[in-house]
Amino acid sequence: MRKITCITLITAMVITAGGFGYLYSDKKDNAITKSINAQSIKPENESSNIIPARKAEYKKDENIYGILNTDGSLSEMYVVNQFEVKKSGIIEDFGEYDVITNLTNTDEITSKNSTQILKAEKGYFYYQGTITKADIPWHISIKYFLNDKKISAKEMAGKSGEFKVKIKIHKNTKANIVFYENYMLQAALTLDNDKASNINAPGAQIADAGTAKQINFTCLPEKNNSYTLTADVKDFQMSGI
Repeated sequence: MRKITCITLITAMVITAGGFGYLYSDKKDNAITKSINAQSIKPENESSNIIPARKAEYKKDENIYGILNTDGSLSEMYVVNQFEVKKSGIIEDFGEYDVITNLTNTDEITSKNSTQILKAEKGYFYYQGTITKADIPWHISIKYFLNDKKISAKEMAGKSGEFKVKIKIHKNTKANIVFYENYMLQAALTLDNDKASNINAPGAQIADAGTAKQINFTCLPEKNNSYTLTADVKDFQMSGI
């Protein structure tokens, strides 16, 4: 039988569509890089420092984050590389990145021929690689309506009436199809109970999450799906999908 693996926050890929509220902004907020004193460099800038020969012993995990615009189109993608270092030394890690950010300390990471060369002490080491041109395994389209009239996310913020969101997910033939063929995709929306009522979402799982409702749509491997959610809203706000 085909093995089905869920995409979660800590495994392979995280895809987030921006939320909207009273103060709408297109500026993306990277909490990881803001919380750590990080240094960013362009990969083409190579260091002239002499690299010690001793190589580190480590285990690596890689998480890929896709940030979508409110309509579902891809805004940016970045990879967070995590190394559990058993023995300190030099790590040579492959990755075709446009910008590299050291998330662990202020040491420079040298990039040469798509290989990042870094020095890591025993413990955990993290760095981020940003990719400006990339494809995710699905085409995702998100459309919003107020009283059956199409509206943008920016315009929807703070409005009242009958709210509708349509999410369409289908295969992206330009991307690696391994994820589309083997991974389950979940689209999760959160609506504040004080701002949304009479929620109707055919095929979704709806659960209480404190003072909000969590609405989860599940797209199985090798499936193209369309989902619709409706609700009566007041002074509308919604966090990212």
